[in-house]
Amino acid sequence: EMQRSLVGSEMCIRDRFYIGNLKNGQSIQAAASIVIVGDVESGASVESEGNIIIIGALHGAATSGCKGKPDTFVYSLK
Repeated sequence: EMQRSLVGSEMCIRDRFYIGNLKNGQSIQAAASIVIVGDVESGASVESEGNIIIIGALHGAATSGCKGKPDTFVYSLK
């Protein structure tokens, strides 16, 4: 089971996977690399200290290496 805490529309992910679409106004902060199975819609955002892999479309914002970690990447299928 995925562990997450929700504060308003911001989620702090402790697992490596998030399944579902992120909608306008929602955001995820991950302490490690994360795989999102779904779309990141316009107005949604993802920040990760590691890599971000999106099995879906990226229309919002995605920032990898947000704590200064070099050699991270964002990858999206669409």
